[in-house]
Amino acid sequence: MARSYSRDELATRRTMHQSVAPARDAHGRSRIRLHTLGATVMLAGDVRIDPSAGTSFSVVLRLAYSPGMHVARDVLLRELWPDQQPTRQRANLRQALYKLRQLGVSAALIGDTVGLDVSQVDLTFSLARTAEQFERDVICGHEPFGPFLPGYVAAWPDFGEWLEFTREAVHADVRRVLVGQLRSRRERADWGGAEALARWLLQFDPLNEDATLTIAECTALAGAKSEAVAILDRYLAEVGATAGDIRLPALLLRRRIAEPVSRGRLSFAPTERHFIGREEELAALTLLMRRTRWHDGCVVLVHGPPGMGKTRLTEELAKVATIEGFRTIRMGCREGDAERPFSIFLDAAPDLLVLPGALGCAPDNLSVLRRWVPSWRLQSEADEQTATDWAEVSLDAVEDVRVQRPYPSAASLRRALLDLLAAVSDEKPLLVVIDDTHWIDDASWAVLADLAERAGTTRTFVVMTSREPHPRATRPERVPGALQVRPLHPISPESSLALAIAIGDDLSAPIPEALADWFVRAGEGVPLFLRSLVNHWIESGEAGGVPPTLGELIEQRLGKLSGDALLVLQTASILGDRANVSLLERVLDMRAFEILRATEELHRGDALADSGECKIAVHELLARAAVARLGPTSTRIMHRRIAVALEATEYERPAVQEILYLLFCWRAAQDWVAFTECFLRHSSALAQAGDGRTLLELVVCAIDRCGEAHRDALLSIRRQAELDCGLPPIGNQSLVICAASLVRDAASPHPAAIIELLVQIESAFRADPVADRSQMPAACYAIASNAGLDYPLRIRAADIGIRIASNMCSPVFATEVFNSVQDALENSAGHDKAHAVEIAYHTIFGDLDRAE
Repeated sequence: MARSYSRDELATRRTMHQSVAPARDAHGRSRIRLHTLGATVMLAGDVRIDPSAGTSFSVVLRLAYSPGMHVARDVLLRELWPDQQPTRQRANLRQALYKLRQLGVSAALIGDTVGLDVSQVDLTFSLARTAEQFERDVICGHEPFGPFLPGYVAAWPDFGEWLEFTREAVHADVRRVLVGQLRSRRERADWGGAEALARWLLQFDPLNEDATLTIAECTALAGAKSEAVAILDRYLAEVGATAGDIRLPALLLRRRIAEPVSRGRLSFAPTERHFIGREEELAALTLLMRRTRWHDGCVVLVHGPPGMGKTRLTEELAKVATIEGFRTIRMGCREGDAERPFSIFLDAAPDLLVLPGALGCAPDNLSVLRRWVPSWRLQSEADEQTATDWAEVSLDAVEDVRVQRPYPSAASLRRALLDLLAAVSDEKPLLVVIDDTHWIDDASWAVLADLAERAGTTRTFVVMTSREPHPRATRPERVPGALQVRPLHPISPESSLALAIAIGDDLSAPIPEALADWFVRAGEGVPLFLRSLVNHWIESGEAGGVPPTLGELIEQRLGKLSGDALLVLQTASILGDRANVSLLERVLDMRAFEILRATEELHRGDALADSGECKIAVHELLARAAVARLGPTSTRIMHRRIAVALEATEYERPAVQEILYLLFCWRAAQDWVAFTECFLRHSSALAQAGDGRTLLELVVCAIDRCGEAHRDALLSIRRQAELDCGLPPIGNQSLVICAASLVRDAASPHPAAIIELLVQIESAFRADPVADRSQMPAACYAIASNAGLDYPLRIRAADIGIRIASNMCSPVFATEVFNSVQDALENSAGHDKAHAVEIAYHTIFGDLDRAE
């Protein structure tokens, strides 16, 4: 039974289908965009056609997904109106086509077929399911994505059969595109994009092998190994025990993930769980590592200052290596290893000798290694009894053996180590990570140099980390040409913000927006600095200080600087944005080449930031620690030198900020005579800046320390500053002004005396209850009518006089004062003070319309 709708319901449905006039093309037709993946919606211009539109939606859907967007009329009638008479079917079709034309959809009956105008339809990914359309529409977020028409059920059996067939065809196309995109992302080592594509693919194919393995790999890379193993276990259970070879990839990946990690640095700190901002570097190293499978290995040096994330990057690379079937050996140099030959290889040799493939090493080389590594048998799992016997051998017996059989030569050991690495990598591709190679010894570097030269024919991929742009603290004489050097730059501000927020959220401590901005600015793209700052804030609730762990790191960096370099760093830290070479030369009295040598040392230690200008920029945290190393006397001397250098700089009109910084330097130097003289020279500029509070603070500081010198001038400036701030006069002292002094002083031609008099009048009238007010209007009138004075002084006197007249309710006096400055007002047209005088007079005594 057909339902009847009220007028309000019909209006609501009409608004739902056509809430806005449709957008038209050059021919006046609506553009049709089909969004059938992820949303049950079609759009025609600004018209939305969804399943609630009933037959209109079904007709457009059926036509759009048919070859050539044409359907035989009989087929369409049978699928959409199966239970009706032919006459009624044709009438319903004509009515449906009419409704579509009303919506701007160009659909018509052409002979025995019903067709949709192809030129009117935008080919989105819902229709043209190609990799190019996927990149254009879905990746860029221009089209919603998901299963084909989720939840939509056809009303009639024939149409439902067509719908299911079309859904399967669309999903097959989408799976093909997603699989191709997923493999492409995996080849590029884009793990973030691969994980998103894998989750999309699982919506269409819950048992897809590529998607499941990718999700497990990304989960393991995020540090959740147990969850990754659980994902693979569920997949194996769903596939079934009888699946045969289909289970092999999942079983192999499960075994790789479940393997214990190799010896190395492990961290479970909450602040180190997130790996953000190094995705491009990790992808580049992964692509190089993959080439190792085909005997195309290489040696890479990653360098950067402490805290930049070198070790964390190699840890993430080791995770990828484990997942992709590589064996990982991690080595590390220590500060005392420089005097110990072959230090890193002798530490790692016991692990290498028990790996599969080690027995492929030449017997002579194995004999050499056994002499250099007498404890290698303790690592063997082949013969426990032999290991026990060896453990019982006394140290004296071992020393006797060493005396009887001297160590082989360094050259023979170098050959044996290279042979051992080659034998192990032949069995399985090998990733070797060596941390802190700036402390490496000469013999170990000789092995690495040989390995770098022949790495192109091996299955060994070596990644070294160093604080220097070369493998050692001092550039070695022998640097292989095949060595790839990759600097590690600070992470971007966007990545820093994301990392800070992720750490805070992980520890249930959301970071306020303003504080997050400070973390990004203070961390300056160094992950360790950023983590330390956030962790210090979470633990102590304090922001802006230097956390203890980071302070120790900074102190180590500062302790390695020479005297000149530290002095330049401290001076640049105090100068801040003003630091440049010319100013440093004047402050430190150093020659240009000495400053150049010091700044070069600071750049090598990454103590200076790149400002992009001809300035010397210092990292904020490093600047605080460097200045803190100065004693009180040295700090005062430094500020005095800076003030003298700034005073020697010739400015035609120094900016207010420069004046304030100069006064700050004199104050920090505690040279109060120079501070007072500098303040008096620039008091007018400070007063014109309009910051009365700052002016009052400075003048009070000068009065307290200047003694009797310049006291009268400073008191005058203080009275004016207090008036500007709306404060009572100095110490609430009475300004008893007699009529004779007012008249006498008003006749004075000296502008300074007039300014002082106006300050006294205004101050006394505002806040002095015992001041003689009888002659104040007369003094204001005398100044305002004095044509020999400057216009600003006369206008100011008129302003004070009109306000006094308004409080005394004296329109006659107000008119006299206002008329006496007409020439000054005309010559100061457009000036704010002149407008204020006119507005005040006309609002209270004159013409309100003119005032408005």
